[in-house]
Amino acid sequence: MGPSTFLTPDEETRLVTWIISKAKLGFPIHPEEVKDSVQKVLKESSRPNKFIDDRPGTKWLKLFLLRHPEISKRNTEIISKSRASVTEPAIRQWFADLKKYLEDENIIDIMNDASRVFNADETGMRTCMKSGFELGPARKFKDLYEIAAGNEKESITVLCNYSANGTAVPQ
Repeated sequence: MGPSTFLTPDEETRLVTWIISKAKLGFPIHPEEVKDSVQKVLKESSRPNKFIDDRPGTKWLKLFLLRHPEISKRNTEIISKSRASVTEPAIRQWFADLKKYLEDENIIDIMNDASRVFNADETGMRTCMKSGFELGPARKFKDLYEIAAGNEKESITVLCNYSANGTAVPQ
């Protein structure tokens, strides 16, 4: 219903694919980047449109998102590049390597004594919030992350350390 879009169906499909692909890699697209890209396409093709300086506005973006429910505006969380590289297989491998080390050193019995097995967990309170709404897949991703280039994430960290039997490490 309504007037036809200014982009062809193929161009809109390519735009959707680009947005989803970038988000999956940890580089979600900001709505202004989408408008920049559409503006570039319209300027290069010199096709008539009702946009000021060939740049779509907020209404166009809203209607674009309605036409493509597989994309949504989501709030991102900034994570470091090193944290983004942690995967389940890498964690499983770490534990396999630990078990092998304990067996090689003949100290695997440590794992049978809960007072000798410790877990440390940290939590941080951000001092500088830096995230915003980006575009990414509407489904399949519980959280949407944006990989930071440097130390954009400052926080105060608390480290808790407990043994498997529930004893806290003295402060």
